[in-house]
Amino acid sequence: MAGLKNHKKFYMIKYMPDHLGKRGFERPKAVVREIKTINLKDLDSMVDELLKEGKAKKEKGKIRINLLDLGYEKLLGKGRITRPLIVEAKYFYEKAIKKLEEVGGEAIKVG
Repeated sequence: MAGLKNHKKFYMIKYMPDHLGKRGFERPKAVVREIKTINLKDLDSMVDELLKEGKAKKEKGKIRINLLDLGYEKLLGKGRITRPLIVEAKYFYEKAIKKLEEVGGEAIKVG
């Protein structure tokens, strides 16, 4: 191994490319978890279908939706909302909470 940093450097680069080692750390795939998300505009367009299917309920002039039952964990803030919603989810984006409250809705953290 003598001389690998000097006169045998090209030999090392050609025949032993992994000799210098790898850098960084990669988390195992079993540990990495992706959070399923939905935007406000998508949720607003689904409200009528959810009411017909019975997955959303009307309460005191507002519509209550549990995102965990729909398979989503986080509500994102992209888009507009047209009616007051009470949304239950694990995680909320700050803009989503602000937009829900502007219309008269609520954001409830569950789980």
